[in-house]
Amino acid sequence: MAHSWDFWLLEGLGIAGSLLLLVSYFMTSTHRLPSRSPGYQALNLAGAALLGINTAFHRAWAPTALEVIWCIIALRTLVRIQLKRG
Repeated sequence: MAHSWDFWLLEGLGIAGSLLLLVSYFMTSTHRLPSRSPGYQALNLAGAALLGINTAFHRAWAPTALEVIWCIIALRTLVRIQLKRG
């Protein structure tokens, strides 16, 4: 069965989100990016958002909830970092 362009677009978003999350994990695990840095949090926010869009499209609600919570944590941390910088 052939899939429409929107299916492949959403699959691409899911793959991109997964890659962003893996990059952020790798960068932190190898001490190249501190976990409290805006870059790390931005990678997590973008990755979780893209992967969340994909999981919602597939009606996979448990992983979608996880990605929403992941986004909230990353966004909250980004705001706190910004507020500390004044």
